[in-house]
Amino acid sequence: MGEQLGPDPGEMSSESEPINVKVSSGGQIYNDLGIWDQFLNGWGYISRYGWFILLGLIVLLYVWYKLRPSVQEWQRKQKERQEERNFDPVKAEKYQDAMLQARERMQRKLDEDAAVRAKKIEEREAKKRDEKIEQWETFKVVAKSKTKKKAEKSYDSNYLPLGGGGGRGGGFRPSSRRQVGGGG
Repeated sequence: MGEQLGPDPGEMSSESEPINVKVSSGGQIYNDLGIWDQFLNGWGYISRYGWFILLGLIVLLYVWYKLRPSVQEWQRKQKERQEERNFDPVKAEKYQDAMLQARERMQRKLDEDAAVRAKKIEEREAKKRDEKIEQWETFKVVAKSKTKKKAEKSYDSNYLPLGGGGGRGGGFRPSSRRQVGGGG
């Protein structure tokens, strides 16, 4: 079965290599080519039909992107139909009960957190209110002492408001009469 077919060795020229053709056990004829020969054969195929292959791939991609949303919609509908067929009212009721209990737990936790948050806000506001009262009391004490000093100063017989005394560097000073700058 492994007989060699092809031209007689006498007919072959010294330049060409013999082609090893083998017959399989099923009677089919195939070439015994090496990996490099197979690569070159594939490369030749691509070089001959490359533009057609590229155009075919582009068309396939275009069709795929156009059909994909409708295929996904069809799959979603199939899944919904399957779920409708497999609907179990007992499981659905258990599921809804579990959901309701989870929501109630979450609501209780949210209420507790809100109460804690409200208490903290109330404490903060009370603290601010106390600080403002304390500041007001301090302000009143300071203002009283300043008014006493002013009152004592104002009753002083030597106090002249425009006299320039008092050591604060204030007081009345007339402007100078000299001319500033040159010009015409």
